[in-house]
Amino acid sequence: MSINRLHADAIINGAMQWLASKQIVPPTRVTVQLGVGEFVSSQTQIIRHPQGSQIVVQGTAPTEAPITGVVVADFTNPSAPVEGTRQPGWLYNSAGMLSVTANASARTSARTADTTNNLALIRARFPTVVRVTGNANAITVNTNLAELNNLAILGEVTNTSSPLAVAASGFIQAGKWLAAGATGRSSVNITGRMVCSDVAVFGGGTSNLLVATGSFSCSNIFSQGAGQFGLIIQESSSCSIGALIATGCGHSGLSVRVGSCLSQGLSGTVNNDIVLSGNGRRGLHLERMGSFEVTLTTTAPGVIDVQGNSWEGVFVDGLSRA
Repeated sequence: MSINRLHADAIINGAMQWLASKQIVPPTRVTVQLGVGEFVSSQTQIIRHPQGSQIVVQGTAPTEAPITGVVVADFTNPSAPVEGTRQPGWLYNSAGMLSVTANASARTSARTADTTNNLALIRARFPTVVRVTGNANAITVNTNLAELNNLAILGEVTNTSSPLAVAASGFIQAGKWLAAGATGRSSVNITGRMVCSDVAVFGGGTSNLLVATGSFSCSNIFSQGAGQFGLIIQESSSCSIGALIATGCGHSGLSVRVGSCLSQGLSGTVNNDIVLSGNGRRGLHLERMGSFEVTLTTTAPGVIDVQGNSWEGVFVDGLSRA
């Protein structure tokens, strides 16, 4: 099933309405294929079907990995960092290359500029873009979904919803090459379950990636320029990651709280590095029984970089553990 821009507001909703009366018997799979272009709607596109585990929703595949990193600074001298050189496919990150003495106003201005630049980058790197106008989620997954691939999912900076939401009843079984950002709230909001790889999130007004409840598993996460947190895990959620870059955020790159656990046990790029540098307060923030576990291997041990944060590199309260 192919969808082009002539479908206007319907986009994915139209496909779900057509499929609603159909039974998809395994091993049959239905692919909802979005064409090249930017699909704009004022409505939330809701993915829901009794046999959702037999449905794939995807955009047109890029010819190469669309986002492969985030440019970061050398904080050997935290007061005068040396800016890194951005490579093709890397998110812009002027907010993550400021001196540790930079004030809140300077950081906000830098994040605003980064969001503008990263929007242009995402549009250039992803053939298929889904964008919502007004205060609605762009896409809400409310079912077991086989795959969600090759999509840039965007909001508006004044939006109080999330470009991508995984509801409590939702489960994205596999996803690859996804980007979400430009919203006044969280770029991705998970209350269900999601398994994916190669996700870029940016410009979230509160957080770039919020795991409010449920579980999240991702091999490569590139998170830049959230108003507060690059990745926040809370309410007894569990997460497993490979490589993570979370930088240029107003508060912390990574926050784990309220009995949640994040472990690094997946394969990622860049030797499974975790980079939590250049944030407005902390790199790693653990509180209220949050826990953070790292598995080191002899073949690709990786590093944890928490340099260049304005407050501490790592904060752990008395009830948490790292």
